[in-house]
Amino acid sequence: MNKRAFLILAFTALLSPALFAGWSEPVRLTYRGYEMKPQIIAINDTIHLAWTQIADSQNVSYMQSINGGQSWSQLINLNPQPYGGRHVALTENRGRIFAGWLGSVIYGQLDIVYSISQDGIAWTTPSYAVRGNTRIDEMVSATISGDSIFAVYYAYGQDSTGNIPFRFLYSTDQGQTWSNEQTVAYARPGYCNGLIISKCMGVLYIVWNADPIPESTTIETQVVVSYDGGLTWSPKTFLSQNGGRPAQTACASCNPVDGSFAVGWMDHGSPGYFYMRTTNDFGISWGPEIYVAVGHYIADPNIEFVGDTLWAAWTDRSFSSYPEIGISKSTDRGNTWQDIQCLTQTSYQAVTPWLAYSNGKVYVVWEEDTHFPDNMDLYLRYNTPGDDINETPKLQLDYSMKGYPNPFNSAIKLNYNNIKGGEIKIYDVSGRLIKTLLVKDKREGSVIWDATDGLGQPTASGIYIVRSKTSKGAATAKLVHLK
Repeated sequence: MNKRAFLILAFTALLSPALFAGWSEPVRLTYRGYEMKPQIIAINDTIHLAWTQIADSQNVSYMQSINGGQSWSQLINLNPQPYGGRHVALTENRGRIFAGWLGSVIYGQLDIVYSISQDGIAWTTPSYAVRGNTRIDEMVSATISGDSIFAVYYAYGQDSTGNIPFRFLYSTDQGQTWSNEQTVAYARPGYCNGLIISKCMGVLYIVWNADPIPESTTIETQVVVSYDGGLTWSPKTFLSQNGGRPAQTACASCNPVDGSFAVGWMDHGSPGYFYMRTTNDFGISWGPEIYVAVGHYIADPNIEFVGDTLWAAWTDRSFSSYPEIGISKSTDRGNTWQDIQCLTQTSYQAVTPWLAYSNGKVYVVWEEDTHFPDNMDLYLRYNTPGDDINETPKLQLDYSMKGYPNPFNSAIKLNYNNIKGGEIKIYDVSGRLIKTLLVKDKREGSVIWDATDGLGQPTASGIYIVRSKTSKGAATAKLVHLK
């Protein structure tokens, strides 16, 4: 028996049946080879999957399942031929699916290309957001919200400052017209990865890993925030700490229950470290660095909020001599993490996992080579019903407090139910009482706050906390006031 066969046999013996308890069998999704960096979105029992095939044609490909991953549609390629595409960004809002990528609409030009679908079956003809721009590098990300599309890319060429800009642009009419590009940050010429744009409860976040200027010569995880749809952006915040270890491959997730936002990244080293930080006040402040996994050989991290639970998956070289998919979860918003599981059992490599959640299932998709090097295909697993890792978001069903629109400008509508005492109090972030609103119907209803204090004077832009007593404690919500 040769050494490779012995290692495979030894690793198989270590993987007891309990290691995979609660998970479906792996489902192979493709058979073409050279499939790279898959992304999935789960909505009820429908799963949308998009990825890039790095072959001569460089396809941007798509599949869907309408029965929770039991069966899959025929694979289709979204990019126009013979023009290649790569670095796909998949996002969804209100049933509309958006796929964007770096490619070409006309031969010889480098464009940010996109296509939109209502059902994953019929897609619009690929169009472009930025066309013929030779400054575009391989880093591009996009997100959709209603009729609006927000996109960001890492420009390849230096501008007049001698540094490389991150360019942002948006469309408010489903891509019919686009804004002018604006620069939201700079990086030193060189390495950049993990570029993400995400919208979470009305707040836009752009996250990336790059060598910042002028603060550092080490790659760090950074973020900028916008409260007005991208018209203005905050100064950048450093999430990783400069300890001489490059921070790479950022990932992020929005908690749709309360708007908290988590960012994770890998600190490069042997072994690597999986860190994360969370904001609970829409990017005003960030919690401390938390270890998701320590002492593992980590790459390609990904995270997903499910109520108070956070799931994490990554490429891990600690289980055997081959890269496998590691997975863990936290039931307290990332403060503590459960034992790490190995989700795969490959004879060569499994890499680049992506997570999605819907209807009590956590889905994990990854690329895997079980045949010979550089022949990657896509695989999927999901946690099976009734196991101890099934999670449901912890929504407040007996009482609630929610504001709309949020962020708001001149006034906000506060929807409530089961209020005890008939009072809603509004505080600033320092805890100072700003105003008390009285409600007539304590069971269910709404009240308008006109952004004034108890004396009728206008309040300043910023974060406010709305709070009401209930039969089981208190209901709170965060409001963002923008003038």
